[in-house]
Amino acid sequence: EKTGVKLVLKALEAPVRQIAENAGFDGAVIVDKILSSGQIRNKAFHSSGIPIGAPLLVFFKGGGTVLTDSAQMINVKAIAELAKEYGFRIRVTGSADSATGSAEKNAAVAQGRAKYIADFLISQGVSEDCIEQSSVGGVNEFNPAQANRNCKIELLL
Repeated sequence: EKTGVKLVLKALEAPVRQIAENAGFDGAVIVDKILSSGQIRNKAFHSSGIPIGAPLLVFFKGGGTVLTDSAQMINVKAIAELAKEYGFRIRVTGSADSATGSAEKNAAVAQGRAKYIADFLISQGVSEDCIEQSSVGGVNEFNPAQANRNCKIELLL
């Protein structure tokens, strides 16, 4: 797990540096602060909610909160470790496919998926205050339709 976290951090260095520079900060200084202190000390920058890296998608079976493969939670656990160690916030967005179910049912399923992932993150020690939850009922972003049965997890600066 620690090796995985280190690999993710290494992969995030370039995007974090670029985001910091785009926001008017010295990218090298921000990356150094993250890696050396475990927190971003500049509150204005930290509260910006800028996503870093690619989002993680976790996939569910139709109609509920059963994962298509429980091994996906290894990646969610790595996100939790990064958030705790480096003070990142997390945005969790539940989705349901528009191919099945009513609008009401899809909204409830999407909310349930976001809550399922948020509850797991909390069980891994992430503060509830550091997690933003949202949901987007029935969507048709991906093909096949089953790919829309997901929860998107983003690390935020």
